[in-house]
Amino acid sequence: MNEKLAEVIPNVINSLLRGVHTAVPGKIEKYDRDTFRAEVTPSIKHLTLRNQEIEVKPITDVLVLMYGGSSGIVDIELVKGDPVLLIFCESGIGAWKSSNGSRQVTPDDLSHHELNDAVAIPCIIPDGLLDSFANVSRIKIDKNGDLTMLAGDGKIGITKSSGQANINDNLTVDV
Repeated sequence: MNEKLAEVIPNVINSLLRGVHTAVPGKIEKYDRDTFRAEVTPSIKHLTLRNQEIEVKPITDVLVLMYGGSSGIVDIELVKGDPVLLIFCESGIGAWKSSNGSRQVTPDDLSHHELNDAVAIPCIIPDGLLDSFANVSRIKIDKNGDLTMLAGDGKIGITKSSGQANINDNLTVDV
């Protein structure tokens, strides 16, 4: 094999792979809680093979993952600046987004891992933001099954082993 060709092929492959988007942290610019759609700006610039930095523009109409199913969801209000993880789907998802999700659909284009086929997963927190998330409302489930809901000075705990619910350490109810 020609030595120059052996050097060129890896460069061509690396160049092509730079256009394949898989996952990247981002931040919420706008969020529509009724449709679970957001505008999200990737938090990492694109870097070319020549080390040229390119700022990535906000991505619109991004589906936002909410945990749950047909019996209920955890509905979290996202605000400008909230961190998310952007996942870029394997195939174009436009036809699926406009469907009711009950059957397989044919992709409406031939795209793969494109920016406009993004889904956002909320609450991926970089180290520099950990302190700002220390006192936010949260639901905690311990490995033993105990459940604690915290909001400001309010606290509701449910102990799995005893079945007791405790509100702000002031009121205990057997359930």
